[in-house]
Amino acid sequence: MQKGKIVEAQALLVQPKPAGWEGKLSVGNGAMMEELAGYAAKLGEPIEDGDFPFRMIGRRMTAIHNSNWHEDPVQRKRVPHHPAFMNPADMEALGLSEDQPVELESARAFISCVAKADKTVRAGCVSTPHSWGTNPDEKEDPLGAGGNTGRLSFNDRDYDKRTGIPLMSAIPIRVRAKQATVELEAAE
Repeated sequence: MQKGKIVEAQALLVQPKPAGWEGKLSVGNGAMMEELAGYAAKLGEPIEDGDFPFRMIGRRMTAIHNSNWHEDPVQRKRVPHHPAFMNPADMEALGLSEDQPVELESARAFISCVAKADKTVRAGCVSTPHSWGTNPDEKEDPLGAGGNTGRLSFNDRDYDKRTGIPLMSAIPIRVRAKQATVELEAAE
């Protein structure tokens, strides 16, 4: 059985600039450099956010291709559940154990994942791969499809004022053990 389809790609064409156009790319634009300087001044400062003390950092995983093939038995054997990688000291401070279902909550929503210790994750951060989870109208299951990290983002509040792209990493969150009693099952 053959899957997929070969699609003939159209040639990419660059259109000429409009008549009278004088605009140029502004590398190192003053407004952007000023904004970056503000961020740089805060580097190394501790996060002072009692409600959302962690930052969810987006992650990609080796041998996992975004949202594709999560149901594949070979892939499920390697990565059976949607992981939330955390510094072991943070897990200990929260009373979390390896493979424990957890909820990551932002000011907008929460998602369900499974805690995984990773000493390479900076304390105060939770590194979670994107492209997992269910549709917004479907129930989340940390032991199944996991959580859609996009649910944690606001598209009407925390976004880049130049591009309109919402904040998709370094999202302020809190972490807690998942309240429902669930047990990890071996992937089939």
